[in-house]
Amino acid sequence: MAYSAKIILDSVSEVGDRLTTMEITFPRYMLPEFNTHRSFSRNSASSRAIPVKKQIRKLLDDPFIPEKFGRNESGMQSSQFLEGRQHDEARETWLRGRDRAATSAFELLLGEKLCGEVFGYRPYESFASYGMLGTGFDEAILLTEGKADDEQLATVDLLNVHKQFANRLLEPFMWQTVIVTATEWRNFFALRANPDAQPEIRTIAERMKVLYEASTPQLVGVGDWHLPFIQPEEAEWARKNPKDAGKVSSGRSARVSYLTHDGRRDLGADIGLYERLVTGGHMSPLEHVATPAGFEKQMDSIGQEYVSAKTAISPRPFFGNFHGWKQLRKFVPDEDDFSKVRKG
Repeated sequence: MAYSAKIILDSVSEVGDRLTTMEITFPRYMLPEFNTHRSFSRNSASSRAIPVKKQIRKLLDDPFIPEKFGRNESGMQSSQFLEGRQHDEARETWLRGRDRAATSAFELLLGEKLCGEVFGYRPYESFASYGMLGTGFDEAILLTEGKADDEQLATVDLLNVHKQFANRLLEPFMWQTVIVTATEWRNFFALRANPDAQPEIRTIAERMKVLYEASTPQLVGVGDWHLPFIQPEEAEWARKNPKDAGKVSSGRSARVSYLTHDGRRDLGADIGLYERLVTGGHMSPLEHVATPAGFEKQMDSIGQEYVSAKTAISPRPFFGNFHGWKQLRKFVPDEDDFSKVRKG
């Protein structure tokens, strides 16, 4: 998977306020540091939503491995790095940790005894190596789905712990994809695209900074919307159906993809997800969808449109964490206090 950053949508209002949505991928264990930046609206792939089999397969095929292993010393950063044999040993030890985590996740699904039989190791004494996990992966998945050819194994009582627990064991070795939208970027770039930052977050911040500085935002007029993940061929539909387009964009932002989790593009599923999010009080995906705010179009005496000087003066207001843009969630009644709408 590796580090990646791309701009999904870059917009600017008629009075110059810029709103940018990026999709980024970086090591999962950097997510807490990234989330300290409160000016960002963000959603990321959830360990509670993605099936364990998909996470384990990702972990086996493409785990996060540090490029360098710093030598232990006082302070928050290492100034020296392991080389040669020591680097190779650290890397192999890291991958054994990956194997242990994957083994434990499978044990939470199958139970220790059956997991040992499938992968050929002795529980309590050892764990499945990468090779064992690869060889027995398909059989283990069939067991968890109740599709094993062996009737005796197909009826075995699995431990079957839910993915919201089993996936947590895998997180230190995972890559994380995040959708992030913001008007305020300078502080993040100053802190994280910085030699003092931890290398893993510095790497992604530097890529984001380069993209941001090279991008030319597209003008979004008053009454129009910033709609991440709306595809070019859907633009005309979105213009004619802004309400539904906002719902679709929100649903796709929640998934961090314009496709459903099973790889389909489905407007109905996107709108259905939006409705479930709002009903359940999960408003963060609605923050990526926004319209220019803090100024209005008016008509002069001969019918010429212009931006009202009264409301266009700087500084424009903040709505939530956006400067000069009003998020879709701000149009939802009681969006800031779910207790007002929750029943029971």
